[in-house]
Amino acid sequence: MNCPEETKGVIIMNNSNENKTTTEAKSTKKLYKGDRAPMVSMTMLKTSRAITGALGRIEVRRSWINEQKGILMESFNSNDPIKKQDAFVTAERLASSIPGLNEKEQALKDKLAVVQQEELAQLKDLEFPEFSI
Repeated sequence: MNCPEETKGVIIMNNSNENKTTTEAKSTKKLYKGDRAPMVSMTMLKTSRAITGALGRIEVRRSWINEQKGILMESFNSNDPIKKQDAFVTAERLASSIPGLNEKEQALKDKLAVVQQEELAQLKDLEFPEFSI
């Protein structure tokens, strides 16, 4: 609902629905579906949580590629030369990306073991606090 307010000769229109929509859009995180290559920058991944998130994105990507295989095969078996060519090019691109995913996954697993040991070493002196309800 628009409510005009007059402030020093200036009319300001407020729309609370627009403000809510803008705030919700900024706070909503886009869910990774696997349709793009996952962001896996080894230099930026410094915590076990970040590394496990990257490993999860690789798994989502693999699952998405596996789903695409059937769709691409169906298009490739089509009598339409454009669909056949597009399916071939896409399948080649996806197939060539799999070795890179395997390498990144192995590097992340190796790094995860080291980072987890470092994090545990930092937490070894902590004692669980006593509390009662």
